[in-house]
Amino acid sequence: MEIVNLLFYFQHFSLTLPNFVKRVSTCPMPKNFSEWKRAASRLGCDNFENAPYVYHCMPSSFLNETVEFCGRNVPHVGGSCPIYTYKFEENKAPNFRNCSEFKSGCPNKFYFSKMIYKYPACLDIIKDRMCYKADPSCCSNMSCSRPILSTNGGTNGSTEKW
Repeated sequence: MEIVNLLFYFQHFSLTLPNFVKRVSTCPMPKNFSEWKRAASRLGCDNFENAPYVYHCMPSSFLNETVEFCGRNVPHVGGSCPIYTYKFEENKAPNFRNCSEFKSGCPNKFYFSKMIYKYPACLDIIKDRMCYKADPSCCSNMSCSRPILSTNGGTNGSTEKW
């Protein structure tokens, strides 16, 4: 029951984001560069290729939401996925989270954060479980059936299988 309450809190009581970071229901379609360019234009980071601040869309550090922002294009080593980290000061560059235990899809070589669209496993999160779908520990104790949260924070008794 305590896990359900914690999940309810993170889903319904959001931390404040800086003005330049926007919550979105989902990122543009992975591996579709033209969709990412359109999203960049919509957000005002038109120069996706070579600018100090480029379009990013990724999970937040809590893995319960997806955010987009114009930020610094930072290098990442293989075995990591970029994430947006909440900080008290202005955060204009993604951080990273280890993905080396993913079943598949973890970047295995050096890349820059704006290239996350090439790695769908880094974007595919299960928001109510706050984990990556490719992470084996995400469903290890739940056989990948998850309770559906109701609006009052409890479960409605049904499950969803994936």
